[in-house]
Amino acid sequence: FVCQTARSRPRLDGHLEDEVWSRATVLDLTSAQHDDDAWPAAAMLAYDDEFLFLAISCKKAPGRPYPSSSETRPRDPDLKGRDRVSIRIDLDRDYASFYRLTADHRGWTGEACMENVHWDPTWYVASEETETDWTVEAAIPLRELTAQGPRATDVWAIGLQRILPGVGIQSFTKPAAIEPRPEGFALMIFQ
Repeated sequence: FVCQTARSRPRLDGHLEDEVWSRATVLDLTSAQHDDDAWPAAAMLAYDDEFLFLAISCKKAPGRPYPSSSETRPRDPDLKGRDRVSIRIDLDRDYASFYRLTADHRGWTGEACMENVHWDPTWYVASEETETDWTVEAAIPLRELTAQGPRATDVWAIGLQRILPGVGIQSFTKPAAIEPRPEGFALMIFQ
């Protein structure tokens, strides 16, 4: 898929109404069991010379609790019991070393580099939640991922999936699993 250059940066507020999202490729996240009509999800990516932008839109799973929290977002909280989306970014396409960035329905985040959770990049996340949906917008500084940002025609491998504990897994590509499956990564071409 193509990752478009952002003509203007999104305002990180969890509302996916910015011009950049109207131009971005929509990546539908689906279940291999085709049992997810009631809880669809999608993601979009864009970039500029400083950031990789990510937008996530998810319908809440019927009957699933989505407790909120008034706490300040902690560093690397346990998100295992939460509805969440993870993106894995493999810059050199070796399918062995990659970054993992995760955001849940509250906008709480977790990160790892080659599954080392002590990698703590600075990235910016905003979330919005309604009775039926949740969204996340994120800006990931490219300097946190690479010394030189991508140029047009550069290619990264991307794994993108939503995990709903006790409900299912959705992914842009197959196969998908909670643990990384590099053969399920897609190629993202910068344009």
